[in-house]
Amino acid sequence: MYRCLLDRGRAVPAEIANSLGVSETDVLRSASRLRELGLLHGSAGTSFQATNPEGVLLPLLARRKFEVESTLAAACTEIDRIAEHYRAGRLRSDPHRLIEVLSDRELIRERVDRLSNSATSHMWALDRATLHRQARR
Repeated sequence: MYRCLLDRGRAVPAEIANSLGVSETDVLRSASRLRELGLLHGSAGTSFQATNPEGVLLPLLARRKFEVESTLAAACTEIDRIAEHYRAGRLRSDPHRLIEVLSDRELIRERVDRLSNSATSHMWALDRATLHRQARR
């Protein structure tokens, strides 16, 4: 419907319905949603006109992006909480299995980044290769 109005400029609901092959009720329902989003001017008793997409769509996308990023951040926080709960359970049930050995450089980098981002107080790490090199000098 929005694209139809972009092509036509102004149109009444009956013209839009005829052009799209849908009912006038469907046009009015779509028009209501498009008005909520700021993409449409006019009312059912008059004609409709599309709003300039540059002025409306970019802020709308920015708002959606913020919503997605907020949801993702909340999900990551919850994953960190669940992982902490998991580690605490492992520590209680089998403390010897709590040690994680990583040998791939990229995997180590990713794991350190993830731990750094989720640390709330302190983070300690031992790098055997560095200690081994210093001892050999």
